Amino acid sequence: MGLRQRVIFLVIFVTAFIMVTTLWEMSNAATGNLALGKTAYSSSNEVDYFGPEKAVDGGTENASRWSSERTDDQWFYVDLGDPVEIGRVIINWQTPAEQYQILVSDDAVSWRNVFADNRVLAASGPGEDTIDFEPTVAQYVKFQGETRRPIEGIYYGYSFWEFEVYKGRPQLQPIMDAVKNSIVVSEGDTLLNLPAVPEGYTLTLVNTDSLPVIDVQGNIHAPLVDTQVQLLLQIQSDSDPTYLLTDNALVTVPGLYEQTSDRNPEPRVIPSLREWLGAAGEFRLSDKSKIVIRAGDEAALRGTADILQQDLLDLTKLSLTVEVGFPQEGDIYLMLDAAQAGLGKEGYELNIGEYASVAASEQTGVMFGTRTILQLLGHAADHKAMPKGQSRDYPKYPDRGFMLDVGRKFYTIEFLQDYVKLMSYYKMNRFQIHLNDDVGDVGYFRLESEKFPGVTSKDGYYTKQQFRDLQLLGMEYGVNVVPEIDTPGHSGAFIAYDSRLGSNNQLDINRPETLDFIKTLFDEYLDGSNPTFVGPDVHVGTDEYFGDDKEAFRRYVDMLLNHINSKGKRARLWGSLSAYDGTTPVSNHATMDIWYEPYGSAQQAVELGYDIINTNTNLLYIVPQLYRSYLNFDFIYNEWEPNDWLETKLPLMRIRRSKAACSRSGTMYP
Repeated sequence: MGLRQRVIFLVIFVTAFIMVTTLWEMSNAATGNLALGKTAYSSSNEVDYFGPEKAVDGGTENASRWSSERTDDQWFYVDLGDPVEIGRVIINWQTPAEQYQILVSDDAVSWRNVFADNRVLAASGPGEDTIDFEPTVAQYVKFQGETRRPIEGIYYGYSFWEFEVYKGRPQLQPIMDAVKNSIVVSEGDTLLNLPAVPEGYTLTLVNTDSLPVIDVQGNIHAPLVDTQVQLLLQIQSDSDPTYLLTDNALVTVPGLYEQTSDRNPEPRVIPSLREWLGAAGEFRLSDKSKIVIRAGDEAALRGTADILQQDLLDLTKLSLTVEVGFPQEGDIYLMLDAAQAGLGKEGYELNIGEYASVAASEQTGVMFGTRTILQLLGHAADHKAMPKGQSRDYPKYPDRGFMLDVGRKFYTIEFLQDYVKLMSYYKMNRFQIHLNDDVGDVGYFRLESEKFPGVTSKDGYYTKQQFRDLQLLGMEYGVNVVPEIDTPGHSGAFIAYDSRLGSNNQLDINRPETLDFIKTLFDEYLDGSNPTFVGPDVHVGTDEYFGDDKEAFRRYVDMLLNHINSKGKRARLWGSLSAYDGTTPVSNHATMDIWYEPYGSAQQAVELGYDIINTNTNLLYIVPQLYRSYLNFDFIYNEWEPNDWLETKLPLMRIRRSKAACSRSGTMYP
């Protein structure tokens, strides 16, 4: 190479070096890491080349780390050069500490904990720990190790690749605490007054657990009596939408009236009434009493009245006639009233005076009101009396029910019909029927199939008409019967029918013919003028698939969800996307059952945009008599906040529903 060429090469090399160095410095400056390149000190080093300077050099691999001697009480600190405001420390662990503190100082002699409660921290594991605290001014920032954590039984020294310090930002919990302590609803208020928050942050009302009292827009509708309402609030950074906090705040909304001692106390029903204003005296049924439907409402409410008529005959031995018109003393009056729309489709107003009236905006609300009447009458010795008073009643959680596995334990259609009625009595509104599963090497599918007749289990199944009628019965009683066909796991019945579909109980989801079979199976129950699945929801399973191809699983789930939605149904599925995280898009136009967090977490599902339901596998996934000879389900529940406990043989569950914008912390999902 000639002299000129060497000079040109040197100029290019130096220029490139300067550019790269400048870009590196600009990049690191942009990170805001105040400890980068500053002087650091330590109590000891494992070896000289693992000195404290290695934890502030910007390197995160190879030998660029600080490592202490193999004893517990070791420390590391960095001199930031001048007192500055800080609020965050990030430690990128190589060997994490079991217990440690973050301290700060103005002189490197007197140290104070960054937390007012002198908090001792525990490393989450290898990788980054982010420690946020209330901003404070300090020049020196210290890691103080207290105890080490063994790695495969061996106690090494403390070691981290990098120790970073940042200016930080105001902590959201103190802001939220101040908000929660300052919200007050006064008599006559019609709009919730949310307090101001620091500039750069926005406070939002996400939801409430009593929408008829405080709705999502913050409009206040005075209840009958003083009522406590849980608010779901969110504080979010305007500049960084991922920096947010969601929490509950309990407020008391003044009522229109006062429940005094001379009024009938709130009666004991399950679930408890959301609002009750007692009157004096009692209402009594007699052999002259009637069930009266308001004129104009007969078409919608005749079925409800007929059901109530039979229930009252069973309970009271009184044979009440059903009429259309105006009520008289001792009658039960049923009517639809658009003015009750604020109570929701399941809410109702019950007035018990000379006659008892149930008013709701929809038939379901009237049905649930009649269930309350039955429970109130049940308290009287002769089952013919109720305390006079007024109630506005509505659910706290929109989805309340459980899943029964009829695949592994078959139940007769009559049993399921009785369950629908019993669920309605307690105002539970979702009954999921798990139609297929496996016991050992044997798979069971409990629904008649005309396209694949050999797939249906011979030792117990439901005809299409039986299952159709079960869903229609549920609609009368306010119970949504949700059919579930579970794939691609738990599919032994399908593979026994056609071994080409998969092996063991796992479908081969990369085989086009398998996908065609599953879609055709669903189509058999969804298509035509008289479909078998007549309700609004269809569950597609998707739990416990043990294949290795995560992207194939995600494609399969997306295909199923889109297929169900294309039929005009709402798709539901078991949460599995934590276990099968990946890049293939999966439709979020579905409701996800959160049954086991390692498979699919509530937070992930909410962030992905799913509605979610709590379906805890240990309590709410009901498989009676499979693993034990007898299971006695004695549950107590408070779907509508009951004030008394009830033991029953019915397996019950608590359901929570979430919208995508609801909560990262998981504190409440109204």
